[in-house]
Amino acid sequence: MKANNLTNISHIPEGFTVRKGGFANDVYQDKKHGLILKIYSEKSYYKSEISAFNSGFDYMPKFIKNGSTEGRPYIIMTSVGTGLRSFTKNDVTSLAQTLSRLHKIKKQTPRRLIEKRFRHLQQHATDIKKIIDIDIHQLIKRISRYTKSKSTSSLTHGDITLSNLRKVSGEIFLIDFDEATYSSPYFDIAKLYWSGLIPLQTLTGLKHFIHEYNKIGQTSLTLGKEAKDWIIFAGIDFWIWRVTHIRNNTNLIKQAEGRLIRYRKKYGH
Repeated sequence: MKANNLTNISHIPEGFTVRKGGFANDVYQDKKHGLILKIYSEKSYYKSEISAFNSGFDYMPKFIKNGSTEGRPYIIMTSVGTGLRSFTKNDVTSLAQTLSRLHKIKKQTPRRLIEKRFRHLQQHATDIKKIIDIDIHQLIKRISRYTKSKSTSSLTHGDITLSNLRKVSGEIFLIDFDEATYSSPYFDIAKLYWSGLIPLQTLTGLKHFIHEYNKIGQTSLTLGKEAKDWIIFAGIDFWIWRVTHIRNNTNLIKQAEGRLIRYRKKYGH
């Protein structure tokens, strides 16, 4: 469904109340009518979510309308399913199937988005080398070769965490596509390692996930060198995001940093 033309509103519509959990954006819920109003703090978040709505992906909320309020874009969408209190081994297959369906949506995209992410990480090359002994320039060269070798990119969610999963009739739906972009499927799968979904926080867990993913996928992914490069890249990206966006929360930054260090010690790559 294509997004409607922007419609301005000057206040939060009646029936909507603040919903807890919104981090980067302001989120309101109308429980009576099953609607979500999301007001975006950055236009890039809004554009990413609109792109996902326009993709035709079914395992996500339904678009209702969009507009702007006090200069900030918003989207009203349906509220879907129920949140997961925990993610268990029994949920792995359903998430793998949903993610595989998402990644089937492909298009040719300019490289400026991934290159912007590259430049951002390269600005922190000294800290990355100091903390986890990774040459980010060499890692980016390898990631760049992988992306250049593909003629098309897949729609990726970019932030698959427990809070962004919903259960609908036994299947897993995804919400909050404000970091969605067209990239390598490996980027989404690599970020699962750092997502807080416990069954996927080991390479054995990811290998099983990829096995389930490939059952309905268009291509066969493997847990080889490319996947492992994406895993460490995604971990660095996650850590640096915390450094730059929540720099006052040293505990969360140290948590991400510690996980990277432990990953390097355990797996060595």
